[in-house]
Formats: sequence, structure tokens, C-alpha cells
Amino acid sequence: MRVLCVVLSTAALTLSPALASGQAIRGTVRDQTTGRPVVAASVWLLSHRNKDLEHVLTDSAGTFTVEPEDAGKYGLRLQALGYKLTTVGPVDVTYGEMVEVSLELAADAVPLQPLTVTARSHPPNRYLTETGFYERKKGGQGVYMTREDIMRRAPEDFSDLMRTTTGMAIQPTGVGGRRGWTTTMRSTSQCQPTLILDGVTTNIGGQSPLRVRDLPLDDVLLPNDIQGLELYKGPATVPPQFNVNNASCGVLVVWTRRK
Repeated sequence: MRVLCVVLSTAALTLSPALASGQAIRGTVRDQTTGRPVVAASVWLLSHRNKDLEHVLTDSAGTFTVEPEDAGKYGLRLQALGYKLTTVGPVDVTYGEMVEVSLELAADAVPLQPLTVTARSHPPNRYLTETGFYERKKGGQGVYMTREDIMRRAPEDFSDLMRTTTGMAIQPTGVGGRRGWTTTMRSTSQCQPTLILDGVTTNIGGQSPLRVRDLPLDDVLLPNDIQGLELYKGPATVPPQFNVNNASCGVLVVWTRRK
């Protein structure tokens, strides 16, 4: 009976198109003796409690990709015709990260070696790419945060995220008896940026743009739902597509996650 042996690969990881969940484990399964890819091997993604989360088959090159919905530690269970069902891991995956591993099927019974990550990267998010987020970030005219940046800060709520953002000041306020926050530029306590959500400037009755101070943002925007954030502190830095009426106080652009 053959068993699985996990080995290291030194191949460099190249960026791939963004994945739906934002993070993924990509691997290659080969025969240890011949080096040939193992085709149609079953690969299960396992939770930290060994619950099956996803099942895929290796392709003609012996490769597979599984996409955890969240960051965390995951296991892999592999089975192929003529080989022993084996579980390996854990694989530690962070938000927006592509983790690449290499596995071999051994002809002889040998102990499993510890699973080692061979490469890590943060592929560009497809939605942010389509909206021009990364191109604007290259220009450096504003403050930019991706989902990975936000998760590293581990904010309790949106106002907590804004408190740690350069150029922003947060003051508690009440909006119709509901919990809310006044978000202002640090240069003046009387200037609130315009809010643009997923490329759309929110309006009241089709008139003036809805200011950030008018929204209970902690109820409307959850950090875990944000894919990207852009902050432009004044009219000189606001890109033309966001330069709506009354944008003299700057613009706050929020892109939400897409499934």
C-alpha cells in the first residue's frame, strides 16, 4: 500500500487572478519515484476540527486549488487510486493570501514529514482591480487600505478603524437617537468628507451628497465587509471620477466585498 509523503518545493509563486474568497491553498501532487503528476487525486480542505469544507480533484498537471472562506489553520486530506488516504497539515492561511504547497506520493511506507509552506503572496483582488483601486494607489494621492490592511489592524468597528487612519478625527454623535460618528479631517472640526460607496455618491432626495456625519457608520459599515478603502483629504488630491459637488472637504471611498 502506498502512502503520501509531503515534500518541499523551491518553485517561485507568481501572482494569479484574484480568487472569489480572497485566499487560497494551491498545491501539486506528484509520484515520489517518477515525479509524474497524480491525476484525479481527491483533495479535501479540512477545518481545524477536521470537518470537510471543500472537495476538488487534481487536474492533468496534478495541481489543485481550494479556497478557504476565512483566514485560519486548515488541513488537507488526499486520496488517489492505489494510495493510502492521508491527512496533512496544518496550513496557516492569512486574509488575501495564496499559499502554495507541494506533495508527493511515496511508493514505500515512510513517515510523513511536516508540511511546509513553499510560498506566500497576496494576489490583487479582482473587484479592486476593476475599479482602478490599485492604479490610484500607485499615484499616492490618498490613503489606501485593502482588506488585508484592515484585518491586520483588527478594528472593533468602523469608527475604530477610522481613529487609526492618518488625517481623520472621530467624534461620537447621535443621529436620530441612533449611534453614530462624526468623521472629520484633522485640519478642521467643521469639515466632513463626502462618502462614496462602491462608486456611488449617496444622495438625499437626489440633492446634496450625504455626508459621513449623517450616517451611523458603525451600523452601516462593518470592517469585515470592506474590501478596500480610499481617503482623499482635499480637492487637490481627489481623482476626477470622485470629484463630486461639495468635495472640498475630501472624499471617503469604500469598496465592499464581493462573493
